[in-house]
Amino acid sequence: MRILLISAFIMLNFLIISTTLLYAGTDDTSQQVPPEYTNKQIPRGWQTDPKIIEEGRAIFQGEKYGKDVSKNKQVNCAKCHGKDGKPIVKRVADLSDKKVIAKMSDSFMFWKISEGIPQKKMVAYKDKLTEDERWSVIAYIRTIPK
Repeated sequence: MRILLISAFIMLNFLIISTTLLYAGTDDTSQQVPPEYTNKQIPRGWQTDPKIIEEGRAIFQGEKYGKDVSKNKQVNCAKCHGKDGKPIVKRVADLSDKKVIAKMSDSFMFWKISEGIPQKKMVAYKDKLTEDERWSVIAYIRTIPK
């Protein structure tokens, strides 16, 4: 009986530790950006262009295509990240935090938006958004932290 209890305790601790490691760090930027994304950078001038930033905001908040279902690409970053960048679901990066955003390179953000983060249920947007639309979202995200 004692061996069974010790075994159960060890298994429980193992599960807790592995789950913590799997889901730790919603702002984990330690992953290596794949070679096909390494040299990606936001187009020159886009980070300060009000039209680009507004387009990114509209996409981020799910407003760009409105209710026109034929054009709606089902993109609404705010449903998880919040309109102000503060997460409204668990295990999502806090895009309102300057430190979190500062850790994310353009290529890292472009990669994550393009390919998604399956273990955190973020879908890939490379087939839903053009490259320019993804860059406009990044331009907007960079303006969120105050």
